[in-house]
Amino acid sequence: MDRASISAPQLIVSGTYRSGTTLVQKRLDAHRSCAVVMQPAVPFFRMLRECLHRAGAPVSDPTGPMGIAFPNEPTALSGMLRRLVIGGAEVHRAISDTATLARSQAERGDRDGLQPRMVDALRTHLRPGTAMEVIEGFFAALRAYRGAAAGTCIGFKDVYIQEIIDGMLGADDPDLRVILVLRDPRAVLASRNFGAFRGAIDGPNQHPLLLVARMWTSAARWQRALLQRYPGRVHALSYEQLVTQRQATMDALWRFIGVNPDDAGGDETLRCESGRPWTRNSSYSESGDVTRSDWRAVLPRETIGALEFLCGDDMIRHGYEPTMNLDERRKGFSAFAESEDRLVPWTRLPDFILNERTRQRELAARVSASAA
Repeated sequence: MDRASISAPQLIVSGTYRSGTTLVQKRLDAHRSCAVVMQPAVPFFRMLRECLHRAGAPVSDPTGPMGIAFPNEPTALSGMLRRLVIGGAEVHRAISDTATLARSQAERGDRDGLQPRMVDALRTHLRPGTAMEVIEGFFAALRAYRGAAAGTCIGFKDVYIQEIIDGMLGADDPDLRVILVLRDPRAVLASRNFGAFRGAIDGPNQHPLLLVARMWTSAARWQRALLQRYPGRVHALSYEQLVTQRQATMDALWRFIGVNPDDAGGDETLRCESGRPWTRNSSYSESGDVTRSDWRAVLPRETIGALEFLCGDDMIRHGYEPTMNLDERRKGFSAFAESEDRLVPWTRLPDFILNERTRQRELAARVSASAA
């Protein structure tokens, strides 16, 4: 389908894990004028990142606060996306890896896994070209996968792709709209390491606190940067707003996209990719203070202190008040220790564990940031 003949926005939902991005995706997907796919792009963006990094795109900045890198210029990646040529081998690998992912999800019985027709759509629409042309082909594949009409907003949900989003928006794609979701980092950590979600993982199943803190801080800072750089094209909301101020939050989202709120589906219409009814995987109920504060009941005090020490400044900027003063947070950070044998094996890396080296690095980064 010719892109010029399509008058609806393209949508990306992103943010951190355990933050409500899936709930946003489901509510968007239930709207008559939207088709938003659940995480179809992991192999695609892995391929794209590898191509960009080989071409010289920034990967990380070890001297920056918490090791997070941000482009000095808003268009740092956009020029590369317009010029970088993605060859046939890379396109084939993205399609092959997507097929492998879909088979694996089917074998696990994942009701929200990709259906085989997504692979067929990629084979039809994904062609070598510049990175932006290949991205456009990916959106065309999503439209074919869902059988969406020209007037339907097409998009997908995936987390931790903000640097690619920055490049796409900077490449002057006028039809792209981005929804960023954030949640209290204490609730993210509690949900990931202490909630029902971890019970789905056999064996060691926790993520290091430092990993969660870095990912959350990165998402929070990217959210502020993208809102400032691309006003009117990026919309931010919080999990807390989504579940305690649902109507107002969704009405604002419909206005941002430009669709009729009367065409939104109710909770009974939310579906998995398989077409079966979707049920929330949240560890917490959707009721007022319970949603906002259940983390208090499950996180140890030193864990709260360490996380508030690492994320405190960004928490305050996003309306999440620390429970401790700075000295208490520092003590929690100094006293915090986690058992490595409880961690998911791939996360047992020196940079993710709060050992003496990483503690000193984080302390130095905070001193440097406060002096800037």
